[in-house]
Order: sequence, then structure tokens, then C-alpha cells
Amino acid sequence: MRWLKTLGLFCLVVLSVLIGIMLFLHNATMVSVDLIWFATPEAALAVWLMVFFALGLTLGVSISLVAYLWIRGRTWGLRRKVKRLEASQRTTPGTEVQA
Repeated sequence: MRWLKTLGLFCLVVLSVLIGIMLFLHNATMVSVDLIWFATPEAALAVWLMVFFALGLTLGVSISLVAYLWIRGRTWGLRRKVKRLEASQRTTPGTEVQA
């Protein structure tokens, strides 16, 4: 099973490299990106496409990671609270939980 994962990852990397090469070959026009505060140096359009794709990917993963960690922390806190309430319920005789 491990070799299948390795093979899949290898194929994904090779496919990504091939797509990057094709993108570069078909978008070799030199462009300068004009941002609000400054203009970037001229580079091939494919380079700017890949740079902004990588920045968007990184930003998206970062935002998702923050949301995941927040939810995970909240879940951990709630589980701890439930355990504490269950423990206090067991130590108090004569009390029953009504549904």
C-alpha cells in the first residue's frame, strides 16, 4: 500500500512539473504586474501565474489551518468540560440526569 501512495505522489509531482513547463512555454510574454504601491520587474507571464497561484494556495491553507485549530481547541475544551461534569455526576450520590 505504501508503494501505491509513493507512486501516486510521484505521478502528481511529474504531472505538476509538466503542467508548469507547458504553462511556461505557452505564456512566455514578458509582463510587469502593476500593484497599488509599486510595479514588479518584468518576468514571463507564466512565472507571475505560478507565483500568485502559490501565494493563493499558501494563504488558503493558512486560513484553513487557523479555522481547523480553532475548532479543534474548542472541541478539546468541550470534551474536557463533559468529562468534568460526568465525574462530578458520579461523585454526587442520589442525582440522576433527566433527559
